[in-house]
Amino acid sequence: AKLMAITCLIKQPERYQVRLPDPADNTLLVRTRLPAPLPIPLAARLANASEDSVRDYNAAYLDPELPARTILLPAQESLRFTRAYAELVQRGWTLWQRVELRQSAQLTRLVDDAAGSELLAHINRLHGANQPTAKNQRLWLPANLAAALPADMAVAVSSQPRSHRVVAGDNLWDLARRFKVSVANIKRWNGLRRDMLHLGQTLRLEPPDDLPTMPIKALN
Repeated sequence: AKLMAITCLIKQPERYQVRLPDPADNTLLVRTRLPAPLPIPLAARLANASEDSVRDYNAAYLDPELPARTILLPAQESLRFTRAYAELVQRGWTLWQRVELRQSAQLTRLVDDAAGSELLAHINRLHGANQPTAKNQRLWLPANLAAALPADMAVAVSSQPRSHRVVAGDNLWDLARRFKVSVANIKRWNGLRRDMLHLGQTLRLEPPDDLPTMPIKALN
C-alpha cells in the first residue's frame, strides 16, 4: 500500500499538492532491449558500472541474470553499454559462460580477430588481449567459444553471484536453498552469530580467500 501511495504521488504530484525535485541528468534512466538473458556481472562490465548499481537500477529482477527483456541504466552508462552490447550481438555473442582456466592462456588464442580478443579483454578487465591469464583465473566467454575449449584447458563454473543484498522476506534458510550453500557457511563467511538479517545488509556467498568451505549438508 505504501508503494502504491508513493506511485500516485510521483505520477500526479499536482493532485496532492506535492512539488517533486527536478531530476539531474545523471539520474535519468534509459531502457535498452535485451534479445537474450545477460548475467548482471557481464552487464556491469559492458557499462563500466558496479554490479551493485546495476542490481539497484534493475531491482525487479531478483535472479543473478537479467532476462531477455530490458535493462535500465543512467544515460552515460547506457550509451557505453549499448555500444559494447551491439558489437556482441553482431558477433552472435548473446549467450555467455563463465569458465575457470586450468592453464595460462592468451585471448588471442581464443578469437581469430584482434578486435574480438580486445573486446573480451575489456569484458574480463585484462590490460590487453596479449596479457597472459593466470592459472585458475575465471573468465566470461561466449558460450560457443567456451564449449570449443579443450577439457584440459578450462572448466565451466557457475555464474552464481558472489554476494546478495538482503530484501524484505529474506531469511538464511531460503537464501541457502536459492544459492546452494549451507546456512552454516553463510553465517561463517559473514561473521553472523544469530539468524537475524537486516534490510540492505550485504551477504557474502563465497568464502574469503583464507577461509575454507564447510561441506553442504542435505537441505531437504
